[in-house]
Amino acid sequence: MIGWVLLALLGIDIALTGILGLLWRIGRVGVRAGVVRPLVKPLGAIALLGGFFAAIFWLSGFVTAFLFTLALMGIAAASLLPALGMDEFYDRLFPGLWACIRRELYRQFSTPIPWFVLFLFSVLCGVFFWGHLTTTSEITMRPVWQTVAFMGSFLFPLLTMGLFSRERSEGTIEVLMTAPVTSGSVTLAKFISTTVFYLVMLAPTLIYFGILRDLGLDIGKPDPGPTITSYIGLILSGMFYISMGLFCSALTSSQILAALLSWVFIILFFIAGALPSVMGLDGTEVGAVLEYIRPQEVHLLPFLKGVVDPKNVVFFLSFTAFFLFLAARAIETRKGR
Repeated sequence: MIGWVLLALLGIDIALTGILGLLWRIGRVGVRAGVVRPLVKPLGAIALLGGFFAAIFWLSGFVTAFLFTLALMGIAAASLLPALGMDEFYDRLFPGLWACIRRELYRQFSTPIPWFVLFLFSVLCGVFFWGHLTTTSEITMRPVWQTVAFMGSFLFPLLTMGLFSRERSEGTIEVLMTAPVTSGSVTLAKFISTTVFYLVMLAPTLIYFGILRDLGLDIGKPDPGPTITSYIGLILSGMFYISMGLFCSALTSSQILAALLSWVFIILFFIAGALPSVMGLDGTEVGAVLEYIRPQEVHLLPFLKGVVDPKNVVFFLSFTAFFLFLAARAIETRKGR
């Protein structure tokens, strides 16, 4: 219950931030240029996305395609309005942030490596989902989400290895260092663009829920509640790994070395739980800390079971903020040279 309240408060805070920024935007450029024009541009993409998911849900028999499309359009419109204000709000806090985000989104969706990761992720998830259907009669998404989380954690270094390293190897980092933008804006823009691409990677996995919902429609499985919390956990853990990879990329000009550093960090977090017994630290405070920092077993698994615990939310968000701070400081240090 406390977890849901925390998430509700976070959503209200985001909405209020967007509304305040939207009012600033309207006051600066007016309703036509600040609201109407930006909303017209994504209508085609929203319609295409609505048709895609409507077809999935119609085939699964979960809800009528027409009602689902209307709901998706309403949610998209309601989300876009505060989103228009959020870029204005954060652009005042971080000058040049929105320009950096647009640049990074273009780079993220126009380079081959992210699309290769998307292809690899989709194929592997599809293979494991097919294996789950053929080897067990359980209608549950938990094994699928565990597989998605495990594979995703080792694919994130491929997404993040070139965020700063490629800039250095191509020489464009010098342009960023001399541009009138802060290191925090550049770091946050790269983080947001990669997170958006990660959401695109997760979107096709909704098909698995539709298939299982069709198979278990008579008994009401799988339960939508744990599915929603699983997506929350996957997004939070993804943000954690993206920020870690972003920090590693900020440390070196070699993309391969950045990926290796990310994998080293990931492996250390994975084996942290086994270190206390190996090092004879069972029952000590250091051992308790090592047990606590395991992202998969300790903090993600409750989400997959349908439990939203504030301490797990705080863990992912705090480590995400910590690695983003380190990445910004690493770039700031280079900028000052």
